Formats: sequence, structure tokens, C-alpha cells
Amino acid sequence: MNRVTRRIGKVLLGAGLAALCAGVSAGPARAQWIVKSEDGKASIKLGLLAQGRSEWGKIENIDAVSQNLYVRRARIILGGEVHPRVSFFLDTDSPGLGGIPPQDSVKSYGGQYVQDLVVTAAVIDGIRLDGGLILVPTSYNHLQSAATHLALDYGPYTFVENDPMQEKVGRDAGLQARGVIAGKLVEYRLGVFQGVRGRENVNPLRATGRVSLHPFKTASNNFFYTGNGFGKTKVLCLGAAADVQKDYRSIHGDLYAEIPLAEGSCLTLQTDVSSYDGGDLLPDLPKQTTYLAEIGFALLKNRLSFWAQAAMRDYDSETRSDETNLQFGVGGYLDGHRSAVKLAVDRRSYDAPKDGTAGPSRTVVALQYQIFYF
Repeated sequence: MNRVTRRIGKVLLGAGLAALCAGVSAGPARAQWIVKSEDGKASIKLGLLAQGRSEWGKIENIDAVSQNLYVRRARIILGGEVHPRVSFFLDTDSPGLGGIPPQDSVKSYGGQYVQDLVVTAAVIDGIRLDGGLILVPTSYNHLQSAATHLALDYGPYTFVENDPMQEKVGRDAGLQARGVIAGKLVEYRLGVFQGVRGRENVNPLRATGRVSLHPFKTASNNFFYTGNGFGKTKVLCLGAAADVQKDYRSIHGDLYAEIPLAEGSCLTLQTDVSSYDGGDLLPDLPKQTTYLAEIGFALLKNRLSFWAQAAMRDYDSETRSDETNLQFGVGGYLDGHRSAVKLAVDRRSYDAPKDGTAGPSRTVVALQYQIFYF
């Protein structure tokens, strides 16, 4: 690393630390961009999510440091109501703008695409119908908002079915019924989706179901789950889900908890376990089990957060290399998730498969700043 690069790195790191300190004392902002019809029965809300990220990476056995400075996410968000019982949510994304994917040397400037398109009809209390391009209801982490993560991002193995199932970052076209019942004690989601259609579209549709228990009666009608609620409410969520199409199967179990402690501090926990079997339908998805665990502690009026995340990918086959990913970080929240900076160290390592050698481990230091309004 030359002198100029080191100097730039110090400037970026110093800016991140300064933002972390500012996060302790900055005051809130509550502006929203909303347009309402004259009769007040319809409305459109405009928002955005932007995440800028710097990365410094070191791969085992390579005497060099990789560097990346890019836009992790750039989303334009629209939502609102067209009728008192009909609402919509639409957002676009252009991820990795200006970044260089691993094992590549060309910067990415992928076009903007539709990430979510959900039209929701509130039929009766306890039943909502969604249609569109929908985040498939499997594990808790799979359903989280990218704007409210505790850690730097989703778990590294949360979307392992994405490419084999021809999804768009965990989204699939389909229909879903969901709702909160039993006095906010239970939430359910049942859906049918395109999945893999096959030649002449003859494959049966994909079916997914999820149910979660909320002992403190905090189940919400929100479409996305949160990953850091700043201790506003004592939360415990116990969830289970199944996803099937022909001989493809995935089973999921998860726990999410948020426990307010002393005033202005809270403890956040999440665990997700998912088992996959691609079968003949998805030969590129071998049998495997993935694990995710997160723990975070926030203090100073929940404006400073420390977290640790551990994830594992365990293949049934001994000829494949299992993976372990560890991440540790600190986050500063200038205005909740609306203005936040995170600094993380992430390390991935591989176990040697039978009659083989392990792949090189890699360590990445990442600094990310986020603005989010919606």
C-alpha cells in the first residue's frame, strides 16, 4: 500500500470515527415527503435508501490489499394508498455502483431495476393479500429491511436459493396472504410463487408458508421485519417456515429478540437455521444447512451500537468446502436508521473438503454510511 493510499485510508477512517462520535449527540429529523389527494383518501410517499461503502480486503497468501470505494445500494422508494384498503410499495435498486465484484477487474454500473413491487389489499382484520414481486417468507433475516440491519448487511448465506431459484435478491413473483391474529400473538404468511417454471412452464408453482409466535403480543402488519428497533419495545419472535416446489425443499427456524435494558440501551439477538435440498429441480443447490447468529448491544440513548455476527454454511457432501463467516462492528446513529455509519471487520474461512484443500480465507474492513428516508 503506497503513501497516498495510506493517507486516503486514514482520512476515510477518521471521517467514519467522527461520524460515530456525532451519532452520540445529533438530534432527530422528522421530515417526510408525502403528496395527498384533495379528498385525503389517496397518498404517495417518496423515499430513498443510499449506502456508500469503503472496503479494504486481504486474501490469504496474496501479498496485497484490495480496495473498493462504491455505492452499496441506491434505492428510490415509493409507497402509499390508492384506497383506504389498498396500498402499494415500490422500490428500485442499483447495487454495487462503481464497485468491482470479487475476481473481476471491471467496475459495475448495473442499471436500475425493480426490487419490490407489492400491492396489498386489507380484506378484513387478520387477512391481507399481497401481489407482485415479493420477498419470499422464509427465515427472519430473509424478510428484514435492508435499511434496518443490526450488522452491516444480510447474513452471507441468507439467499443461497436466490440464483438456483431465479429470484431477484430473494424476491419472486406471486401472491401471498398474511396477517396478525390472536391479539398480535401470531403472524402468518402463506404464498404461491413462480419458482422455476421449466420448459413450457409446466412445473407446479412454488408454495411457501411461515408462522411466527410473539409472546409479548408485538406482531406487526409491517411487510418488512426490523433488525434493530432501538429498544422501543420488548420483542420476542419465534418463527418457522417451509418452502417447496416439486422435489426442492427448504425448512427454516428462527428467533429474534429485543430487550430494552436501562433507559437508552438495549440488547438485540437473532438466530436463524435453514436446511436446503435442491433435489432434481435445483441441481445447483446441494443439500446444506446454514446458520446465522447476531448479538448487539446499544447504549447512549441507543445511538451507539456494538454487534457480532456469526454465519456458517455446512454442506452434506464431504467433497464440498464448508464456510464460516465472522463479523464484528460498531455503529453510530445520528438519527436512527435515517443517518447511520457503521465500521465492521469481516472474516471468511473455509474448511478443507475430503481429499481436497481449503480455499484461502479473506478479511475485509468496511466503512459504510447510510441515509434512509421513508
